[in-house]
Amino acid sequence: LPTGEYGTGDDVAIVGDWPDNQYDASIDFGFIPEPKYGSSLAIKGVDFATSGECGHFDVIMSVCFENTGEVPLGQWSADLDLAGPLGSMWVGLTGGPTVDSSTAQVTPTLNASYDGDGDITLIDGTGLLWPGEKVCISLRYELDTEAPGIPNYPQMQVESSAKAENFQGVPIPDYMQPGAPQYTVDDLSDDGCDPATSNPGSPGDTGGTDDPTPLTNCWEESQQVAGNDLVQISLEEDCSSLITADMVLEGGNDACDITTYPLGGYNQVTIMDPNGINTLPNPVPAGYFNQELTVKIENVVSCNVWWATIIIEDKLPPVGECPADTTILCVTDEHAVNAAGELLTGWPDVTDCSAFTIEYADEYVQYDCS
Repeated sequence: LPTGEYGTGDDVAIVGDWPDNQYDASIDFGFIPEPKYGSSLAIKGVDFATSGECGHFDVIMSVCFENTGEVPLGQWSADLDLAGPLGSMWVGLTGGPTVDSSTAQVTPTLNASYDGDGDITLIDGTGLLWPGEKVCISLRYELDTEAPGIPNYPQMQVESSAKAENFQGVPIPDYMQPGAPQYTVDDLSDDGCDPATSNPGSPGDTGGTDDPTPLTNCWEESQQVAGNDLVQISLEEDCSSLITADMVLEGGNDACDITTYPLGGYNQVTIMDPNGINTLPNPVPAGYFNQELTVKIENVVSCNVWWATIIIEDKLPPVGECPADTTILCVTDEHAVNAAGELLTGWPDVTDCSAFTIEYADEYVQYDCS
């Protein structure tokens, strides 16, 4: 290995406390774990087309890279071809790419000329990620669902690579290759948001770690629905209720709403107060249960609108827990309180989303008093 590399475990003050267990701290000799990393590509949401045209819609994607090994990786490169797999649907990039988050020693520099079509290079040989460090990038583009000859079930994938180096920035050679060039790691992205796992349950998941990311047919399926006039919805355990389009529409698919696309599903939900004026947060807080609320659902592709009325009901029973058993003196009044005004025998702990009153009775066991 290169001279001057001390590794993260070297401590020159302790004899033998080096990865290679040698006294000479100027040289480390030993085995290096195989460098590795993971990458992921996910559709995080969809939205109305930037152009404002019905029949078009925008897709919001996230690309993440994480060093999942034990060796620093630098000189990152990544290509993402969008126009190729999306074919005649492709309209163009409408936002990004931008770095959403980074814990990298050096965040990769994004290609300012990237357009997903003529220039598909997202990162060109920059950045440094130490073990466990991660970078996520977002971008947005517009698609036309009414274009002739649109592809059937298009899939997208990032092709990327990085080069191994030690913690002092000295390149690590690959002695298995002629001339021992710098060790290079390659990866294909996996559908999902987590580059360190196989992303089980993602739309394109097949169990591997390099599954392409599908557009799916939600853009078409989400339009084949019918509205309901009045829908009763139960509060959840946290005393709020997340309203999804699938709850209100007949024929809806939760694989096409915000449960799968957290930045916006194909049928987007707006909730208004009983007067139909003020927009409410979603999840809807408990203060609005037992009221008739107006729901507007808009399809981001067709621009179709459905209206419905919902009533959020608290159908969960109260949850109660009795206080722990305690012992009091025989001469102590059973209703006595301590200095803080609390009953010596304790008070039942009750939680419920609705207003409630407590009626309870202590059970006493009388022991002989001496």
